[in-house]
Amino acid sequence: MSEKKIQILEIGKDLFAQHRNAALYFVIGLSASAIDLVVYLVLFNLVSWAAVVSTVVSVSAATVFGFVMNIIFNFKVYDKLFFRFLSYSSVSGVGLLLSAGFLYFFHNRAGFNGNLVKVASLPFVFLTQYLLNKTISFRKSAKKAQGTGGAETLEIGQEDQR
Repeated sequence: MSEKKIQILEIGKDLFAQHRNAALYFVIGLSASAIDLVVYLVLFNLVSWAAVVSTVVSVSAATVFGFVMNIIFNFKVYDKLFFRFLSYSSVSGVGLLLSAGFLYFFHNRAGFNGNLVKVASLPFVFLTQYLLNKTISFRKSAKKAQGTGGAETLEIGQEDQR
């Protein structure tokens, strides 16, 4: 392999190491969005449920999937799972309200295609949830931020102390 290719690979490895959580959150988020969309499309188009009801069920399925995957593969924390799930679910609830709001106004009121509205809402929902989960649900503990060298744990409700 050429020297240039090796340098590019090294830069890529360094970037991934520095932004591992963000990269994995993005991949898990894309997977959760796919689950959200597939469940929505099945319920809305094949089962003929209302758009808002379909999105409530699809977002709920995606929320459980995203939480479990982020706990196991990304943040690898197993303490306070009930509270973490409540926090994560609350953030997902914000996303659900955004998605349902898009559907209500653009599909129910304005008459746009429900499938297109659902797809168009996903980037807004994803960005909002990422920013909220990053700052609330999976915040680093004060112990880790102070550099105690202990195992990384995430505490809900504590501010980062940097």
